[in-house]
Amino acid sequence: MNREDQIGHSAETLGRRRRRRAGSPASGVPNDRPGADDAAAATGGKSSQVTRLRGWRMPELLSSWGLSPTFRVFIFLSGIVGVMAFLLYNEYVIAELKEHERGRAELYARVWGLAISNKLPDEDAVFIFEKVIDDPKVNIPVIVTDAKGDITNWKATGGLPELNDSSAAAQQRLREALVRMDAVNEPYRWIDQAEINTRLYHDAGDVLVVDTSMKPLFWAGKSLPRYDDTSPTVATEIADMLVGLAEREVVFRPIKLPTSTTIYFYRDVDRFAMADRDGRPLAWGGSRLPSASDSSQSALEDAKLAMQEMAQRNAPETFSIRTEQYFHYGDSELISSIEVAPFVTVGVLLLFGFIGYVGLRNIRRSEQRTIWVGMAKETAHQLGTPLSSLSGWLELITRRLDSERTMAPAATGSAIQGRGKNEGNTPGISAVAHDQGEAIGSVESIVREMQKDMGRLNQIAQRFSQIGSVPELKAGPVQDVIAETVNYFRSRGPQFGRHVFNMETQEVPNILHNYELMGWAFENLFKNAMDAIGQKDGVIDVRVEEARDEPAVKISIRDNGRGIGGDHANRVFEPGFSTKKRGWGLGLAFVKRIVEEYHGGRIQIAHTALGEGTTFEIFLPKQK
Repeated sequence: MNREDQIGHSAETLGRRRRRRAGSPASGVPNDRPGADDAAAATGGKSSQVTRLRGWRMPELLSSWGLSPTFRVFIFLSGIVGVMAFLLYNEYVIAELKEHERGRAELYARVWGLAISNKLPDEDAVFIFEKVIDDPKVNIPVIVTDAKGDITNWKATGGLPELNDSSAAAQQRLREALVRMDAVNEPYRWIDQAEINTRLYHDAGDVLVVDTSMKPLFWAGKSLPRYDDTSPTVATEIADMLVGLAEREVVFRPIKLPTSTTIYFYRDVDRFAMADRDGRPLAWGGSRLPSASDSSQSALEDAKLAMQEMAQRNAPETFSIRTEQYFHYGDSELISSIEVAPFVTVGVLLLFGFIGYVGLRNIRRSEQRTIWVGMAKETAHQLGTPLSSLSGWLELITRRLDSERTMAPAATGSAIQGRGKNEGNTPGISAVAHDQGEAIGSVESIVREMQKDMGRLNQIAQRFSQIGSVPELKAGPVQDVIAETVNYFRSRGPQFGRHVFNMETQEVPNILHNYELMGWAFENLFKNAMDAIGQKDGVIDVRVEEARDEPAVKISIRDNGRGIGGDHANRVFEPGFSTKKRGWGLGLAFVKRIVEEYHGGRIQIAHTALGEGTTFEIFLPKQK
């Protein structure tokens, strides 16, 4: 081994000692041994057990389930979707509850109508009023109106006035509430009875029908106003007529008439008849007609014949006796309370949307901070190798200079003594000059190596200066970049481990690429391969060829390292993902960005298996 090789070997040995000291337990820095799994495999086949144990280490478990940016975003978005689904489900339940409450309100109105009818026994009607209608816990507002629209009763709840309040303001509130109720729920129509007991007065063609309380229901005659006249004077005129009949003690004849149906009234000069919608005579009176109390079949036939004769002279009038009631009901207080639920739901959705936006923004910022911190770490890591070499070279120069200072006086004294003994021969001086020449040569070789490392530092600075900017792409052979990177690692073989590079290149066209960035990408791939190989004897095969199925140059990098587990193979390109104890997991993320974003190519894992190694493939488009 010549002196230059000794110098290089000494510098590399010094660098390894420094790294071992940095990774020793005393230094507090963990000692990463990439080849530990392979060493375990060589000692009895324990690699699978070690792999399983390492697969469940806390850092890797957290990296797989908590520290992955993609996983964090997935969990966050899943939470937002879950909350929205929960709120939408609540909205569905609220809608169902509202429908149920409105059905309950309708049932309440129907029960009220049934209770006031004559279809139930008195005890049952009283029970319904006490336990249902008058129950203060039932807070369903109800307003009851008759056929003419007059308010006859109401349930004093939901903002309605008390029952004993007959003021104009109370009536106004009831009318306004009635309009709101009808806008939400159709009023329930209740017909109490199909027939009603009435009383009839007939005299000289005038007919007046009243109910049992002497309330006018229908009138017709030459001396009476029209039945369909709604002017205020008509009511006064009919009222005066009733007073006059009462003073004359006129007896009204009782008669049953159907309710809520059309009744046809036929009249002539001195006779009349009433019939239902089917033409069946209901009542009659006057000359040339059977007795009003005669209900025989012949009397009915005579009444029908009289109606036909009267219809030929005068068209029949129609009227109806309306006894139905309308129950107008509104929403219960429960529905009124949940009416605001949709607005609350929308507000909560907007709030969670805002929180989601802020959360995703913070996650992105956190990822950016992590990437920048990782870049700083990566920069320090990149600078560590040449700085370690420079430190070794400087220490070697210092030792060499110290050795020259101690050796120079001794060599000079020996030369003087030799000259005294033999004036004609000067072998001592020649030996000193020879040693000095070797020293100068060794220092020059060291300086050359230092210059290489300084160039490496400049190259690293140029690489990082291009991050975040659009790199300049130039056409050229990509194999030159690969060869330079391979030679760099070959010349520092003891520093990175025992491995052999096999490089095979075919004739490929030039591609547009950035020399510095592509060199960085290949350097990261080679370092990953060497880390996977560890300290065992390894082989890294590099093959450059033209792709078969696309216009691109294909670069394959295969190692015989420990390989990548199936659960990690899909995540190796994620920023921050790493299976190593040290590092920030940015190396392959940078490679992917350099290849795909800056050069328009793609990178993929062609093959990987535990114990069999990994093959990366890079496709770079040809120059157009």
